[in-house]
Amino acid sequence: MTLAERLLPELETQLDATRRVLSAVPDGHNDFVPHEKSMLLSRLAGHTAELVGFAYFHLTTPGINMGTPEDPRKILRMSTRAELLVEFESLAARLLEALKSTTTRPSTRPSPSPARAPSSALAPATTPTAASSSTT
Repeated sequence: MTLAERLLPELETQLDATRRVLSAVPDGHNDFVPHEKSMLLSRLAGHTAELVGFAYFHLTTPGINMGTPEDPRKILRMSTRAELLVEFESLAARLLEALKSTTTRPSTRPSPSPARAPSSALAPATTPTAASSSTT
């Protein structure tokens, strides 16, 4: 089974869910901030749409230096819901095309275990208690 065969059903389900969310974003409220620490709605909606593009770049680009002018990602900000959906559909189509053309087979080996610190390094430090340090 190829990577595409394994991922396409889930990807299509997630794209449908994202499409429904983006379709529900109201026009005319781009400056709305859902929470005091949140981005503007225009940026949140744009970020939701652009995540599809990140997946595309992970599949097609050997590496991305996000701190340079050569960064290929497109930062989206919603102006209208219709324009945002057009951008999303374009990114989704590119991702689906790239995934369908992938012939890679997923590894059947189990992932290596992460390096673990010795259990003594994780034990809480002990401090003398008043009872144990008192002299009698």
